[in-house]
Amino acid sequence: MLLLVACNGPNADFRDSAPETTSTTTTSSTGVDVTGDPPVNTTTIESTSGQDATTDAESPDTTTGETTGTSTTGTTGTTGTTGPVEPLECDPWLEDCPEGQKCISHAGDGGWQAPTCSPLVAEPDAVGAPCSVDPVDSCDEHAMCWHVDPDTGLGTCKALCAGTANEPVCDAGELCLEASSGNLAVCLPACSPIDPACAAGEVCIPRPNDGTVFLCAIDDSGEQGQTFDDCEYSNACDPGLGCMNVALASDCDPGAVGCCLPFCDLAQPNTCPGQGLACVAWYEPGYEPAGLEDVGLCAVMP
Repeated sequence: MLLLVACNGPNADFRDSAPETTSTTTTSSTGVDVTGDPPVNTTTIESTSGQDATTDAESPDTTTGETTGTSTTGTTGTTGTTGPVEPLECDPWLEDCPEGQKCISHAGDGGWQAPTCSPLVAEPDAVGAPCSVDPVDSCDEHAMCWHVDPDTGLGTCKALCAGTANEPVCDAGELCLEASSGNLAVCLPACSPIDPACAAGEVCIPRPNDGTVFLCAIDDSGEQGQTFDDCEYSNACDPGLGCMNVALASDCDPGAVGCCLPFCDLAQPNTCPGQGLACVAWYEPGYEPAGLEDVGLCAVMP
């Protein structure tokens, strides 16, 4: 799972809290850090401790792109005994690991763990190439193995975000997904929810923490994720849908954490399902990013 997020709707940011019912006016949808929150200015919740990007609660597994760490052995104490050596914690923005190691986050109980130094393989895989995490992440120094298939054990090398935590940098066409309170920072493809071009097995979701743009994340909907289904993670809905605040549609279960609602095209006739739903602008007027001017969400009118 990627992000424990219950989104609130158009013009929404994402926060590490339960959905709020109060609305706030945002001019540029600047949110809080995926792995976020409101116009419907409503508010969203997200969890970033496993694999998201805001409430420290993504429950990563082998399908989410996390890497698994390994312990090394060495001499400890004065008696000459050998035993496990705790991985050295590091700062991915400073690249402060010893030579021959890289700083990446590893998936563990409860989500993405604090970054630690991991050994570099002799012939690392380049960004975009197939990779594995057995016994260690096989990608090069500035990348990590993402979306690992549990059957084959293979994933794809994705670039780690460069720059700084305040100003992350990715190549053109990609966006930085920061999750688990900064434990994870990986570059993923940008997309539009009304014209997605994500790879198979991925879904176009609002970037956790701000909701100002959209990126391709792992589709973790499984057999659920259809319109009006309950959801708890931002990537737990089928393609074309988003995990939103239940207050945005009367067809949603009011007791659920989130509800899968369709994105829609403001330039097209209203085809929103359910009772009283209309295509509501995701962005506030004047703050639409280029290429996303017509993005809307099927929701009750504010």
